[in-house]
Amino acid sequence: MKSLYINTTGVLLQLCFKEGDKVCNFLSDGSKSQSEEIFEAISSVLGDVKISDLDFVVVVVGPGSFTGIRLGLSVVKGFLIATGVPVVCVNNFEAVYYTFKDKCLKEYNICFDAGGKDCYFAKLDKDGEPVGGYSLMLKSDVVCDTVDFKIEPVKVLEEVESSFDKALFVQKDIEPLYIKPHYAKKKDLGCNK
Repeated sequence: MKSLYINTTGVLLQLCFKEGDKVCNFLSDGSKSQSEEIFEAISSVLGDVKISDLDFVVVVVGPGSFTGIRLGLSVVKGFLIATGVPVVCVNNFEAVYYTFKDKCLKEYNICFDAGGKDCYFAKLDKDGEPVGGYSLMLKSDVVCDTVDFKIEPVKVLEEVESSFDKALFVQKDIEPLYIKPHYAKKKDLGCNK
């Protein structure tokens, strides 16, 4: 199978192309904005493979950077419209779960930076299902031991690939996962007077 992972929800663009045992990762160095480098980076990781040759594309839908999420979703929606390539949506909590799934924990308390004083939080059961939904917390309220982690895109692609059947795949809506309200919605801009 040929698959592509796209994550634009953080500060740095993260891509991974997988074809069988061949894996090509890309992590931006931050010298360019994600919108400046995404298409060149995708072309670089794919090499001679065309988007239409992919079996599926995995996109991380959030939570994270408002603009980054919109960029990633716009790119994959364009791929879907132009080529019909199946798009599988994964959120950051699921991506973390897939990365650590082989640890066989009873539950996963996942917390990561949301900027400022906030962090995104979710409790997942041993099967990766959310317990109580996703939420925004104050960093000062986090009272557990922390482990620094990196999402491993190849593990996300392997997880999706293990249950992916192109013949039975039904394209679901490609929707963002926003937890933190956009900063413009928090301010009174004087428009409602």
